[in-house]
Amino acid sequence: RTGDGSYLKNFLAARGNRVESWFITHPHKDHSDCLSWILANQGELVIGEIYAALPPSAWMDQHYDSNAKSAVQALSSALSNAGRSYVQLNAGDLFDIDEIHVEVIYAGNTNITANPVNNYSVVMRFSDLTKSVLFTGDLGIEGGDHLVATVDPARLKADYVQMAHHGQVCAKKNFYALVEAKYAFWPAPLWLWDNDFGNGFNVGRLTTIETRQWMDELGVVLNYVSGLSGLKEIR
Repeated sequence: RTGDGSYLKNFLAARGNRVESWFITHPHKDHSDCLSWILANQGELVIGEIYAALPPSAWMDQHYDSNAKSAVQALSSALSNAGRSYVQLNAGDLFDIDEIHVEVIYAGNTNITANPVNNYSVVMRFSDLTKSVLFTGDLGIEGGDHLVATVDPARLKADYVQMAHHGQVCAKKNFYALVEAKYAFWPAPLWLWDNDFGNGFNVGRLTTIETRQWMDELGVVLNYVSGLSGLKEIR
């Protein structure tokens, strides 16, 4: 979010002050507002290509999502003010970043109108000669069902999977069964991981515990939870 901008900017400065490729999976505040802030406060940070697949504005007007609309407006304004643009991602795109191969498996579907912007999340598979990672953004139930029904399962398989929508109200168990990941990344604070809003384990309104059970049943070896293990680097 915007409030995380200073932290992320300092984090990147400590790692060389250069980002080769920046991906926006979908325009919600917790996925794009930090970049909007950084573009307005870039300093010496160098940012290479910015990739995104943003929903059409008329479609967002029809399926109103105030979070997404304000996020798109902020990002569009920040890009314009910085003299930047983004590279449009489309399903089927293939490209390489150094030794990393990137395949865009899904880049939104305007026919999915339930949970519309989350279900517009870009799904990408990154791979090299030794490992692969599937990124799912905030993909919801309907988007996951669409991929299960239309995509060759071999394209979804990956060693690591980023859990969709922070691991709750997300793509279903049959989607993760096709991925066959042995390691799962959960972008989730501790309260979300435990579905605990302060009243005890799994008494909140989230579905995280059910998703955790799926992954155990599917044979995931290790869950990396941001609220527990912090930052991790894949080598």
